Order: sequence, then structure tokens, then C-alpha cells
Amino acid sequence: MTTQNELLKELVALRIKRVLARKGRQYERNFYNDVGRGVTGEDYTAILDKLVADGVVKRTTSERGASILSLVEEQG
Repeated sequence: MTTQNELLKELVALRIKRVLARKGRQYERNFYNDVGRGVTGEDYTAILDKLVADGVVKRTTSERGASILSLVEEQG
């Protein structure tokens, strides 16, 4: 059985993908405020790190050192 916390984590992962698909690139610094409702900062970081490790989200660094998130385009 899925717990409420697990469902919230899945919802946050979906929010991350939806916002990146709609807006394109996003600065990571304030992104938690947009999509992290319902989970702790630690859980949010784990969700985002998993999406990066799975190759769904790409994390790059701007010329000024800011972390930028974007969806990885599917090859097809």
C-alpha cells in the first residue's frame, strides 16, 4: 500500500517535470518554492537528485555559477 508521503513525493516529481516542460530552463535556487509543496527540503532534494540520476532532468551551471535545471530531450 502506498503511503501519503510516497504519493506526495510522486506528485512533486510530476510537478518538476511539468514545470520544466512548460517553462524550459529554471534556476534551481528558487525552484523548491514553486514545486516543493508538501515535502521537506531534504525529500525534495532526494527527488530532484533521482530525476537527475535517472536522466530525466539535466542540471547545468550558468556562467555566474547558478544551477539551472531543464528536462532532458528524448531521443527518438
